[in-house]
Amino acid sequence: MAVATTTNYAPTVWVDAADGSALRNYPLAAGETIDYRGVALSADGATAYAVSHLSHAYKLHVFTSEAQTPALTLTGPATAAPGKPVTLTGTFGGGAGKQLAVTRTDVTGTHDLAAVTTGAGGAFTVTDQPTGGDNVYAVSFAGDGTWGPARANATVTVDRRNSGVWVETDRPHYAYGATAKVTIWVGHTSGTVCLASNLGQSICTETDQSGVAHLTYDLVQNTTLTASFAGNATYAPASMTIKVRTSAQVQERMTGHGRLEVVVQPYRPGAKVRFTEQALVHGAWRTVGTRTVKLDGNSRATGTPIGPIVKKRPYRMRASFIADATNAAADGAWKTFKITR
Repeated sequence: MAVATTTNYAPTVWVDAADGSALRNYPLAAGETIDYRGVALSADGATAYAVSHLSHAYKLHVFTSEAQTPALTLTGPATAAPGKPVTLTGTFGGGAGKQLAVTRTDVTGTHDLAAVTTGAGGAFTVTDQPTGGDNVYAVSFAGDGTWGPARANATVTVDRRNSGVWVETDRPHYAYGATAKVTIWVGHTSGTVCLASNLGQSICTETDQSGVAHLTYDLVQNTTLTASFAGNATYAPASMTIKVRTSAQVQERMTGHGRLEVVVQPYRPGAKVRFTEQALVHGAWRTVGTRTVKLDGNSRATGTPIGPIVKKRPYRMRASFIADATNAAADGAWKTFKITR
């Protein structure tokens, strides 16, 4: 059934259950008067209607069965000492006797805490011992026939000890495509560590009980590696970054008349290679000259004899990748040739 009441300041449409208990109320604007028999309820009980007037202006009000959202607050200390309990307080706009669910989300996940029941004026208290790091407390009301669901959060941060992360590779300089052996140590604790590169690759693993983890990483260019520890309930996150150099790969093929064809990997159009030519004179290799060229769109280049060629004299040539920000320098193998005609 629907019942209308009027006060001097705020008329209200009350919707009651069949047993007479109040389900929901809908306040109207101050000064409005509800007409005689101006309230009705739909057959399914989902909608209430009211006709009101103010200064001879009539208005139809339609109220759905959606419950009102109660005000819900939660307040706690921003920080707390390790190992000490904290107390959070709050209020619930739905009054006393309402049960609220409580959870805590910390570095290990979300945990259900004991539910609390609101007291006088909707007040309630949550007491808990948070773990290290950020602890997000949440109180929530599921809703009932009068009030809709509501939720409130508060974060309490607990200081964590410093741990420290160290990372090293088995060498500082690698050939193209080589596999680096990486060792990561975490100070004072153990847990999950991750190795990420500036190329967007990342891998995670667990340390052993002493806080040590071993990983591998395939290298094709100069790479920045960052080892990180996400932290746990006792120790704070930590990270360390190192740089490792990686040479380019120079592949050569000697064709007729002293032409040296070269392909560089990784694919590097526009990068530079230097061709060096030497001649065997009096039993010793002596440099004839050098020439620097850019790799074409296929990461290729061709070197030709640089100086005058003496027939039947042994010569040799090689290509060298010139170091840049992407790859370290690399030399190809010497390729010998001799012009016999």
